[in-house]
Amino acid sequence: MTAPPDPPAPWHVLAASVRGTSHERSGTPCQDAHGWVVTPGGALAAAVSDGAGSSPRSDEGARWAVDAALRTL
Repeated sequence: MTAPPDPPAPWHVLAASVRGTSHERSGTPCQDAHGWVVTPGGALAAAVSDGAGSSPRSDEGARWAVDAALRTL
């Protein structure tokens, strides 16, 4: 007989990334990214990435890093 799966954890996640004032002045996007998943066992896994401002595609790199981390977890 198989045991029933664990009930989902009652997670409530609140998160935000805000574009800084220098990025607002220069018209560049927020280069930070974050994300989270609830694992099948009910644990919360979170990932955060700070884009390297030296690249014009830092926002994309940060998002890709978060997505890759969450897929791996």
